[in-house]
Amino acid sequence: MSVTAFVPFISVAVKESGTGKPIGALAFEPTPSTARLLADHRLILRPRADGFRLYAQNNPAAGNARLAPITARTALVFGIRATEPGFLDRYHPDLDPETGPNLYLANLDNDGTPRAGGALSAGATVEQADAARITGRRLNARADLTATPKPTGVKLSDRYQATRVVATVPIAATAESERAAVALDVSADLGSAYTLAMQPSGARTTLYADDELAGRGALGVLHLVAAPFPGPDPAAGRDYTATFRRRR
Repeated sequence: MSVTAFVPFISVAVKESGTGKPIGALAFEPTPSTARLLADHRLILRPRADGFRLYAQNNPAAGNARLAPITARTALVFGIRATEPGFLDRYHPDLDPETGPNLYLANLDNDGTPRAGGALSAGATVEQADAARITGRRLNARADLTATPKPTGVKLSDRYQATRVVATVPIAATAESERAAVALDVSADLGSAYTLAMQPSGARTTLYADDELAGRGALGVLHLVAAPFPGPDPAAGRDYTATFRRRR
């Protein structure tokens, strides 16, 4: 008779800055593609009041070997949904069309290296630096032609490799126009997080391109690189935290 051991793999928790109090106002829902990845790699998702935990399956009869291990860089993507009204009335950051109306949380350093644990935000707490706009992989970039200097084009680059320019598109508009839309298509690109910058200089916005999340009304996205990491996984699993500042 075969025996399977369920071991902690990755945990995500949402907490309040300063107090460490668990926040039970957010739910994390895997995209359809991620749900298939979880099944393929024998990972079990268990929601918790303040986040969730993933369990891996090991075979004790084979030296506790991992069943269906993840051996290549693999991202697990979750939509973030507010389960209590007024979450952003109680906690920072301020989200708007300029900074981006969504949250973008990830276990990545500025150069795209996966963190082995710790914060899911750019800093210690979730701030405007973690704002983004969730879009489809074919999208329209909106340009404000009343800005100074007046934008003449848009540049889309990799969020973690600024030198990797994905697209540069000139803005075509009449002299009287105050707004313009520029069509962008990243359906053939392997990335998901981008920086959209108005040219020659102007507003910069983080975009997260995912057709499965776009238009679903998600508050945000969690991009969780699950493996590989150097060395063995800790016995208690890898722990990540999204920490929010309470408004005064």
